[in-house]
Amino acid sequence: PRLRPVSEATVSALTHVIAEHGFTVPILVRKVKTALRLIDGAHRLAAMTNRGETQIPCIIVTCTATEARALEATQNLAGASLSPLDDALFLAAYSASYEELHPETRRGAASTLSRLGVQTELSSFCDVMAEKRSITPRQVRKIVAAGRLISRDEAEQLRSAPRKVTLKDIEEIGKIGEAEER
Repeated sequence: PRLRPVSEATVSALTHVIAEHGFTVPILVRKVKTALRLIDGAHRLAAMTNRGETQIPCIIVTCTATEARALEATQNLAGASLSPLDDALFLAAYSASYEELHPETRRGAASTLSRLGVQTELSSFCDVMAEKRSITPRQVRKIVAAGRLISRDEAEQLRSAPRKVTLKDIEEIGKIGEAEER
């Protein structure tokens, strides 16, 4: 399942760009048994499908499901601006994948390793994301916490809300532990 749905407006714009300039950025896929599973490029894939294309340039990545989720999240986090809701969801997905791949970076683990005299070259996820976004690690932790709480159904409800969800809304949602109350 994708972390966010495909936007018809984005697909329409990409379809137009591809018609004018050609397809320039391959999608990323991974082989799962006898099929290919999309990692990154859902909008590009939908645009090519709209154009009636039956083949699309792709890069096949050899990775685990966790690495694929981290790659999907980082590709989107590094790309165009995301809404605060999508930013929270992608940060939460990347955080979970990053910590699974690098357990020594979990909150508290790095300081324990340091106390034991074992240094790690990996920075904590929150420190890396805070630096990239020019915010504090504490703010990243709040956004990640909210993103981890929001279910797919809740995300869809928030996407269809009468007004756009703000970063302040995401921070407030992160304070509400009970799903029913959220």
